[in-house]
Amino acid sequence: LLYFLAIPTIVLGIYWAPVIALAERSVRFFLG
Repeated sequence: LLYFLAIPTIVLGIYWAPVIALAERSVRFFLG
């Protein structure tokens, strides 16, 4: 059961990592 729940969590993490990184860059860019 844990393995079944871990797969979507890892997939979401992989998909969200670049999105969060890009958001941080834009925030820092706009705030200076």
